[in-house]
This record gives sequence, C-alpha cells and structure tokens, in this order.
Amino acid sequence: MQITTQKDLINRLLDVDLDKISGAEAYRLVNSLQEFLVNGVVDDLEARLSAYEAIKEAERLEKKGVKSTISTSKFMPLAFISKLWDINIKPLKSLLAKAFNGRIAGTEIFNSSGLRGVSLGSARAKKIASIIISKYDKMFKDRRPNGKAFDDASNTYELCIFAFLSRNINKATPEQTKTEFNRRMKLIGETIKNLRDTKKTDLIAMADVIESIYSKIEKFGKPDSTEGSIEDVAKFIDPINQDAVNYWVEEFKNYYPEIKSVARTTYNTILEDDVDYTPDVFFKIIPDEKAYEPSGVLKMASSLVKTKRSGSLLENRRTPSIRDEKDPTSNNLGVSFDFDLNMANTFQKTLVDIKTAPSILYFKNFVNSDAFNKMVPDAEVRDTLKGRMGSYADSIREKDGSNYEEIVKEADAIVRRISRYSTQRALGSISNIAKQTIPIS
Repeated sequence: MQITTQKDLINRLLDVDLDKISGAEAYRLVNSLQEFLVNGVVDDLEARLSAYEAIKEAERLEKKGVKSTISTSKFMPLAFISKLWDINIKPLKSLLAKAFNGRIAGTEIFNSSGLRGVSLGSARAKKIASIIISKYDKMFKDRRPNGKAFDDASNTYELCIFAFLSRNINKATPEQTKTEFNRRMKLIGETIKNLRDTKKTDLIAMADVIESIYSKIEKFGKPDSTEGSIEDVAKFIDPINQDAVNYWVEEFKNYYPEIKSVARTTYNTILEDDVDYTPDVFFKIIPDEKAYEPSGVLKMASSLVKTKRSGSLLENRRTPSIRDEKDPTSNNLGVSFDFDLNMANTFQKTLVDIKTAPSILYFKNFVNSDAFNKMVPDAEVRDTLKGRMGSYADSIREKDGSNYEEIVKEADAIVRRISRYSTQRALGSISNIAKQTIPIS
C-alpha cells in the first residue's frame, strides 16, 4: 500500500459499500471527504479508506473459507515445548502455514494482512536512504573544511553546532526567533558542562573540541546581546560545512509533507514547519545497560506493533534545559554531536516510517476485524498469531532493534569514519549509539 494520488482516493471512495459500515463510520468518512475536497487534506480520508479496505479484505478471506483449525485447548504438557517454538522461533510464514493448514493460505494471510506492504515499503525506504547517504559521502568525503579532513572531530562538531542553531520557529516574530536561538545556544553550553562533570578523560577531550568552536560564538547566545542570529554564527562556520548541513536540510524538506502526514494520521501529532529543519538528537553521556526509552511515547490502542517513532515524527517540546546546577551528578544528557551518523540514521528511520505507515494502519484494522476473529476462532492461537505478526512488522521497521546491525550496514560503512572522534568512542560501538541516542524531533 502507498500514499495515493487524489484520483486514486476518489476511485477507492467510490468502491465503499455504505451498507457495510456503521453510521458513525459513515459520518467520519463524509467529514474526511469534506476535508479532502475543501482543504485538500488527504490524511484522514486515506486512514478511513485503509480501515475499510482492510476489513473488507478480511471478510473476503473469511467467506472464501480461509480458517485456522488449530486449537490450544487440548495441548498436552509436552506440547508446551512445541508451543514455545511456534511463538518465539518458527519463521512467521511457516507459522502461518501451520495455522491456516497450508502454505498457500498462510501466504495469502501474510500478503492480505498488510505485512507484505510493510516489507516492500521498508525495503524501498532503505534503498532511497542508501542512495542519498552515498551521494552525501561522495560530495564531501574528500573536501577539507577549515583546512582539515572532513571527518576531523572539529568539523564533525562544527556541522552539528551549525545545524542545531540553524533550526528555528517558522513564521516567528524577531523576539521568538531570538528566544529559540538562545535556547539552543544554552543547550550546547550545558552539554559541554555535562561532559566535563563526568571527569572522564575522553569526554573532557570531546568537550574541549566542542568548546573551541562554541567559544567563538558564545557571545551571540546572551539575551542582552544586540547580535545573536544564525547569520552571525555562519561567519564562523566554514562554507563547506554549511553546504553539508544544507544538504540534509533540503533532503528532509523534500519529505517533510509526508512526515507531517504520517505524524498526523498514525500518531495524531501535528508537527510544526520549523525553518532549516534537521532532527534534534540527544544522547545519554554515560550509557545505561538498558536502552533509553523516551517518555511520552504514544501507544496504539492495540499493542500489536510498537509506535516508537523516528525523531522526525516526534513533536518538538523545545526543552528549556538539560542541566541541574544543584545536582551535577544527575546531568547525564547532552546534544549528540555525531552529526553525520545522526542524519544518516534518522533519515533512514524516517523514510521507513513514511513508507510503511499506510500498511501498518491497514494491518491493524485487518487483524482487529471481526472477520479475522472468525478465521482464527481460538483466542490463544489468535493472540499468538497477532503477536508474531506484530513482531514481524516491528522487526522489518527496526522498532525492536533486533536487526539493527544488518539494517545500517551500508550506511555504517559510509559514516563510520566520519565520526571517528566523537561520541562513538565514548559509547563504544555503532549499535550502542543507536541505543543511547534519543530522537527529540
């Protein structure tokens, strides 16, 4: 399934059988149609049609006679081992073939449930991301901003500082723009202090390099300064690094309409149109053994698939501070300065979210339909299948972290050298960076 054209939406709408939907759903569909016709907003209409089509497809299969005859009610004690194998180890397609009495029916459930769309969308997203990351690498890897290698620590950190300070509020007053600029300047300064508070040699060395850049522009972040804009900062940033940041600004801008659409339809979040947008990424300075989970992550009504979003799909809360002066030992958060790695990683995850969102909506409605319940009458078997199918969708979209190393292999090969003297060294490995960095949006 893909985000469709306006003509496709109208054709799909004409196929809706109003006798098959409730009065409330018909009312919501009419409202969505009105939003589409009057304001050109397709998000709600796409979601409503997706729900209808998923339920309709489930009903088609149920009427066709596709049904699971497996029952857990007669499990003998020794069958517990077999059950564990099915739930946790057996490949999903093999499990579906077993549940629906054959490979043909199992494959039809896989394809018709939306999981094939999730798989294809994820593959398409990764291919696009790989092309864009490779293009960036070819454009900048041999250039020498500030007379140094592009992957020198000072250039890596300068990229981050310029990108972080460039982003600002769209259609803001001069006062609002200045306030947002000062907030971002403050967060960089606090990151330097938090790194020093660790008393760790490698993190202090990182702080030294960041401060050597920050000290040149620190005066612009003071509220009483007559200066203090990204234009003032740009005078101290090498033009090559400015071009590198603008590369990612333009790439995210190309996909931002889709980012907003997915955020609104899938996560019920309205995103702002920030100026010169690149995602803000923060990191745990001293890594936890357990990967950090940001608070406030929205959960779907059903827990079928994880809804942890890429940073681009999170609302920006404009964090005022990441430091507690009264308790320096608690200051373990900082702006992540692994610019190239952050951009490559966040961009890929954003594209995966965009390209799989329609199929995820479809999948939810398919497995939660009355027709699916009839196809799998045993509640325990049904919960097992829904859980495994949801886990498959999570794995394909990298929401469980289980196959992260495989997913970023191409991007990793390109960006590993770019951030050789950065938080990668502090966090130990490329996979730890993924677990310890926090997408703020």
